Amino acid sequence: MAKEVFFKNPLEGACYEEIARTEDAFSLQPSVFHNPLDDDAKVALCDPFGFIYIEGEEKPYYFMRHALIDMYRFGGIVELGDGPLDTQKTSDVDDFHQKGMITDTYRKRETPEGEEFCYGFGTEEPYSKYRLYKDHATFEEGKDILKLDAEFISDAIVDHQASFGNLPQIFFPAKWQGTYRGKKVTGIGHYAHNYQLMHKNENILASLGYISLSLMGYRPDGKLEMAFIAMDQTGTAGAWYKLEGEPLISCTEVSMEADWYHLPYVDDGTCVFIDAIFRFGGKTLHFDGKWGSKGMTKEPRIEKHGQSHIFGTWYEGDTPYDHELSFGFSENMEAYDYKLEKMGFEVKQWQRE
Repeated sequence: MAKEVFFKNPLEGACYEEIARTEDAFSLQPSVFHNPLDDDAKVALCDPFGFIYIEGEEKPYYFMRHALIDMYRFGGIVELGDGPLDTQKTSDVDDFHQKGMITDTYRKRETPEGEEFCYGFGTEEPYSKYRLYKDHATFEEGKDILKLDAEFISDAIVDHQASFGNLPQIFFPAKWQGTYRGKKVTGIGHYAHNYQLMHKNENILASLGYISLSLMGYRPDGKLEMAFIAMDQTGTAGAWYKLEGEPLISCTEVSMEADWYHLPYVDDGTCVFIDAIFRFGGKTLHFDGKWGSKGMTKEPRIEKHGQSHIFGTWYEGDTPYDHELSFGFSENMEAYDYKLEKMGFEVKQWQRE
């Protein structure tokens, strides 16, 4: 039986809350962060990410665009491995703008007729364009690579440094439809902002030893269900759960029950969990890891030591069920065997069935 490890966030005031998608929520310095804890935090990173389902295919693809306020870090579409310990088959990145300056930085735009406001960013060559409105957004990569019409499907969810120390966040949950290289696609995920504290020197890209999990989907009864969990190797943690029509559950105490397994294609002790149970705020979430990747690059990013990714399905409670338009993604940093064992987990060798 897998060991259960407990985490607790000691930061006073750390929590999650729901807010309306007003213009202020999309602004460079949202008023929700005008407090001593969040230090008037300002947008530092724009991060749309989630699953894309190609019509006629069962396995999802992972889409992400990782953009600092003035510079792209990376972006593309990842074709996930067939199993939980497999690397990605490939990633569609060559035609996407990778690391480089953003010629059109995130800022307020001229508001089109019929809209309350507009924000966005993009590049001229290679082309990309992201535009955000009150109830929807458009994501474009290349002139004919990826075009998504996104619909925001929930209030925004604010993270007052409950997930990661010194890193306020706002999640804008969304579902989308459009085309990817001429094929019809649907999908679900987040458009998210990370924020830089204004009077402190912590770098939001500093290497952290964390375990994070993003979960979304529509239950059989049609209700949207979402969760986000983050745990730091120092023992801190935060998690939220949202079921459509019910209040947000915010918690800074989380337990994780899972075994960890060595990645079979590296020799540096990097591990990943496959199946896991998370408990917080009276909720029990089951994650079933199905597909692997090593980085968001065309070839496995073997040189990124300690990093692992797992994608899969999930459900809440004791009775399994399938989500429609599901999303499940975990990223782990500094996930070395000796560090995980020190935290209380057990590390094993995976035996294929």
